[in-house]
Amino acid sequence: MTTLDNQISIYELLDCEDTFSDERKKFRRALRRGPNVEGGKCRILEHSNQNKQDFIDSIKKEYGIGGSSFENGFIHFDNKGFCITENHFTLEKKYSWTEVANEILNLISTNSY
Repeated sequence: MTTLDNQISIYELLDCEDTFSDERKKFRRALRRGPNVEGGKCRILEHSNQNKQDFIDSIKKEYGIGGSSFENGFIHFDNKGFCITENHFTLEKKYSWTEVANEILNLISTNSY
């Protein structure tokens, strides 16, 4: 049986996103990991059929305030949005919660979430 973690690893290994910039690939990978709370990703999927503002509010609630690290960088999120920083905070890309919601819906529609 394939677990959700295995599925994410398969997507990352396949890296079917050759048409996207490296920046967008990192953003999509971070979103596929989901929030740092147990069951958060499943709850986001459940709320994906809500109207746009309710979906955005659901995502903000699931992510809350926090973050995680990855090789050479950090992902953090708060009430303002989602941010990926790299190279000891010399590179930073911020995304609004609307951008996060749109990208998650895109991932869901392509069965990549």
